[in-house]
Amino acid sequence: MSDSLPNLRTEILNVDSSNWLYPSDGDIHGFDGEGPFMFLSYRPSKNPWTSADLGRRRLYGTLTRLGLGTCHLSDCIKLRSLVADDKKMPNNLDWHIDILHREIKLIHPPALIVAGRKAHGFVEKHLGDLDTPRVPIIHYSHRFASDEDVTLDLLGGVLESLKQLLTRRKPL
Repeated sequence: MSDSLPNLRTEILNVDSSNWLYPSDGDIHGFDGEGPFMFLSYRPSKNPWTSADLGRRRLYGTLTRLGLGTCHLSDCIKLRSLVADDKKMPNNLDWHIDILHREIKLIHPPALIVAGRKAHGFVEKHLGDLDTPRVPIIHYSHRFASDEDVTLDLLGGVLESLKQLLTRRKPL
């Protein structure tokens, strides 16, 4: 089976029923987004992440406002966990790293937008050999900002800079 986003989706969800992928919602394509950028978080929590969730509204609302709904949204580790268990790596960590490499190869983003310190540390440790530029940003979760506008401004500022970079980029 050749790699494609639908094939990766099927593989990820079939490997473990606790694996999770960003959902599509309106203009946001979630995991099915084909780029141009790839947005990467560390690991999904066990939060149901409904459309009413503040973190989801912040992230999806900002991407919609910036016209970046087709960004590919993903996590370094696909397996849901409690925040308290974040340091416990899944037994199949090599599989998660391989999937992530395959996603990056498919999307071929001009930059990885890496949300939060945990994701940034994971990318540096396990994907340090990639030549794709990485742009670290604050995590969009409500736990990391007391005011919604602070997170939107930080996230929006970085994404706007990346969008401008892409429009100035010369074709290969």
